[in-house]
Amino acid sequence: SNVTQTAIWAKQFQYLLQSTGDNGFTAKWGLRTTQRSTPCYNYSWEHGDCWNGPSWPYETSRVLTGLANLLVDYPHNVVSAGQMTPQVFQDLLVQYAQQHTLTRAVNDTAHPLHSG
Repeated sequence: SNVTQTAIWAKQFQYLLQSTGDNGFTAKWGLRTTQRSTPCYNYSWEHGDCWNGPSWPYETSRVLTGLANLLVDYPHNVVSAGQMTPQVFQDLLVQYAQQHTLTRAVNDTAHPLHSG
């Protein structure tokens, strides 16, 4: 049913947005593109590109779009049971905006600088 599918989606967002540590996707500088414990985390090609590490704003924008759709288009009681709320969306949106400022991550960054 639609309610069951919505509950599954809410739980998936909960896992993605609330998982931390080496097996999580959340980090100070945004959603990671892969879990830190995977061999692909922070791997750089010889030419310096690193698309699979600390954060990737494009993918975060896709998560924001999906979360907005979930919050707007589906039953509130089912979505909030998965702990997805407008506050979760707002927190991620603020973090996403901060990804677009000129900063240098220190402890959770790709090498070379500005490649993650």
